[in-house]
Amino acid sequence: LTSRDPRAHEAYLRGRYLLAQRTQRALEDAITAFEQALAIEPEDAEAMAQLAITYMLLNRRGYGNLSEAEALGHARGYAQEAMRLAPGNAESLAAAGMLQWRLGQSKAGDEHFLRALKIKQNFSIVHHWLCILQHRNLGKFEASLESSMMARQLDPVSIPSLSVHFTMLLERGLFDQAAG
Repeated sequence: LTSRDPRAHEAYLRGRYLLAQRTQRALEDAITAFEQALAIEPEDAEAMAQLAITYMLLNRRGYGNLSEAEALGHARGYAQEAMRLAPGNAESLAAAGMLQWRLGQSKAGDEHFLRALKIKQNFSIVHHWLCILQHRNLGKFEASLESSMMARQLDPVSIPSLSVHFTMLLERGLFDQAAG
């Protein structure tokens, strides 16, 4: 959207704030906030994309109690609609990338994440997700280390990014880099 209703924008920002907290309660509240934004501006692709991402994080592997099927069931429609509305939007591409990855389509997820980063180079969480995808699913170890370093540079206080980065260094036997 080029212009947002101030109430929708406030709800969207509240949702982003809650999403960043990464607790079950905060993610559930983020869903409510993104739904409020969409009730005001139903074609807000960024709110849809963030709603999709939030649902995917609420699975049992993540921060919630939804099964993977339930989480993906909720997320799929929002991610697809975000892509329909704004296929060149970094948030839409990030949600589509995460959805593809979670559906086992790693190469498609990788492509979506890379497209998102061409649009928004400082999208730290996408660098983080890309790092994990490249490392665990695609065997692109050098690329994953570069993605990890970029995620760390953009968000040096991110505990998940720090944890993944050090795990990758230790797995590769790069103990001096992990210690320094």
